[in-house]
Amino acid sequence: MSTLTTTATYFRGGLSHVYTGGVGYDGAACVARYAFVTDANGAASLSFRTQRLEPDRNDNHYQPDTLNGFRWLVTREATGYEGACGAAGWQTQAAWGDCLSGSRNLSLLPQTSYYLWIFPATSRYCLWWVGGATVTTEGRYGTPSTLEAADGVFGQPLPITLSRSLSDVTHTVTVDCAGVHTLLLEKSSQYPGLTWEPALSDYAPLLPAAASAPATITAETFCGAESLGSVSKTVEMRIPEGALEPTLFQGWATLQPWNEGTAAGMHCLIAGMSRAEALFDATKIDTAPLLGASITGFALEAEGETVSAAPYRSPVLTGETVLRLWAIDSRGQRHGESRTVTPLSYAPPALSLVQVFRCDDAGSPDENGTAIGVSAQLDFSSLGGENRCSLSAALRAPEGQFGAETAMVSGVLTVIPGQNPDASCECRISATDSLGRSATALRRLPTRRWAMKFRPDGQGVAFGKAPEQTRCLELPGDWQIRLGQESLWLALHPVGSLVLADSAPAEGSWSDQGSVSGTRLWRRTT
Repeated sequence: MSTLTTTATYFRGGLSHVYTGGVGYDGAACVARYAFVTDANGAASLSFRTQRLEPDRNDNHYQPDTLNGFRWLVTREATGYEGACGAAGWQTQAAWGDCLSGSRNLSLLPQTSYYLWIFPATSRYCLWWVGGATVTTEGRYGTPSTLEAADGVFGQPLPITLSRSLSDVTHTVTVDCAGVHTLLLEKSSQYPGLTWEPALSDYAPLLPAAASAPATITAETFCGAESLGSVSKTVEMRIPEGALEPTLFQGWATLQPWNEGTAAGMHCLIAGMSRAEALFDATKIDTAPLLGASITGFALEAEGETVSAAPYRSPVLTGETVLRLWAIDSRGQRHGESRTVTPLSYAPPALSLVQVFRCDDAGSPDENGTAIGVSAQLDFSSLGGENRCSLSAALRAPEGQFGAETAMVSGVLTVIPGQNPDASCECRISATDSLGRSATALRRLPTRRWAMKFRPDGQGVAFGKAPEQTRCLELPGDWQIRLGQESLWLALHPVGSLVLADSAPAEGSWSDQGSVSGTRLWRRTT
């Protein structure tokens, strides 16, 4: 309740006589105007009391027209009503009373300027003045309080803030979530630290397929028994990740290598080749702790990639990798565990310590022997015994095809008998593993050495070796021939060979290297 004492800012007195055939003395209506401002709460009703004055006019005291009373009006306009009186038609806005006081139920805005106008009831014989007035505003304008709340988590208190619109109002606060209506306050003014505490065990069964639900908080404001309106706030309440975990039994998720291509059929993880494949078994998961949710899917996460549909295979593993195995419930939440896998290192076969020489049948080095001794050291990745690697040697005559493979053992001398010491050959040592990767070493073995030797048919001669070509003068590949001050290496077959001839040889491709003593020098390119 607020009381404002004010003085009339507009004041007009008048005397009105009604005579037949004439207008009475000073026929102006008597009007008083008072200004007042409502407080922050506005007003639901207004009453006033005025001070009556009886002025002396020629020692005649004229009393107000108490028989007919007066009318009054409240406006937000400061002008426009100065000439009005009771007969002016303010019936819907006016109130009757005696000449000293009046009251009426009104709805006035807070902190707003208003004007109280007072008029005589009629323009009959009337002379009255009014002085100061006491204006009382009572009740409230009717603004509901404000409400604030943030998103929350089931199982944790949710703070709710009410900011009163008026100092003496009460509130009824309710929450509607997942079909449950909860009364927090009922026409109460005691709400410091107001919270809503939704139990996870109560709401989770109501949300079997959702991890969150909207909650509408409503606060209705009352001034006494009268409702001033309500405000609502909708927040999102969620089931926290990890709050409800199923029981995962042994075997709910298993991992196995997945190999393809040449590694298909191997049961180990191979770095750079293998993927890890997850197999899931929903029958080994107890979903009771999920309070209504069920398992609806699985996922495998590795190397930043997530596979959410079968087959659940990781990217190709290159080293130690952490795999995350997930069971996904109907709320979209994930439950699972991490496992670390380490693939076996792999490298293609490699040959070292390769030896190829002429020997006797017992394997002792012999330039004149009729056998060839071969040995090599083999290195390969066994992959836990699943990878095998073969080692063998094959021979071929110059420009011929390789013959049958002779099996070898790493680091052990292998003797290939029945070889002509006067025939050069090329030896190929090959290693091939179960994955199809291989390594090869080629060695060229010249004939045994001779100071000079003719072909039996007399169609060729060689120095430092046995003759192998018809109608040809042959030298070992590491010999040189000097013509005057020029020297050159002479080798007829390998790429890079140099030949002194008038034209390029028929076999292979050759490039012209200039001339030596008038004869062209050719280099073999293929």
